[in-house]
Amino acid sequence: MFKSCFKMYFGNSIDAYIPELWAQESIAILEENMVAANLIHRDFEPTIAKFGDIVNTRKPADFTAKRKGVTDNVTIQDASSTNVPVTLNQHVHTSFLLRDGEESKSFKDLVAEYLTPAVVAQARFLDRVVLGQYHRFMSYAYGSLQTAASTNILDRILGGRNKLNVNKAPMEDRFMIHTPNMETVALQLEIGSAHV
Repeated sequence: MFKSCFKMYFGNSIDAYIPELWAQESIAILEENMVAANLIHRDFEPTIAKFGDIVNTRKPADFTAKRKGVTDNVTIQDASSTNVPVTLNQHVHTSFLLRDGEESKSFKDLVAEYLTPAVVAQARFLDRVVLGQYHRFMSYAYGSLQTAASTNILDRILGGRNKLNVNKAPMEDRFMIHTPNMETVALQLEIGSAHV
């Protein structure tokens, strides 16, 4: 959950739809700037919920393919799933105040000067929240954090891919999120190889 708080202080009243424009623009900027938060399962977003509620998601169980002769009966398998409760327990906001002197600015100027930086700060925060859950998935990890070097970077990338393959992660929509250090080490290796 996130919300942006904008307070406008003008001498005259403004049209009621202006906050809606800010909200729509905020969501567009937010979605463009999130990385990790855009990669998580979000099919439950239309569910109406409030702070403190638990949204129950699910993890479907695997099926097993079996052979069958022409006259054999099929083997019926139970379709089941594991409930995954998600507690809505965080509010994220970036608040700022626009004073009377800002009245002369156009909406586009306000987006460039205030709205974009405020929402980008939220996007970065949300990514940190999502990436902060890594410890829950350490059993699926490969390598060690903060240890990327030119001697092991290729192993880390290929070993991570192998771990995904072994765990039957779908081939489509696979992404790699890496630290700035890991990116630099990988690019240096590629550049160095090009000059050999």
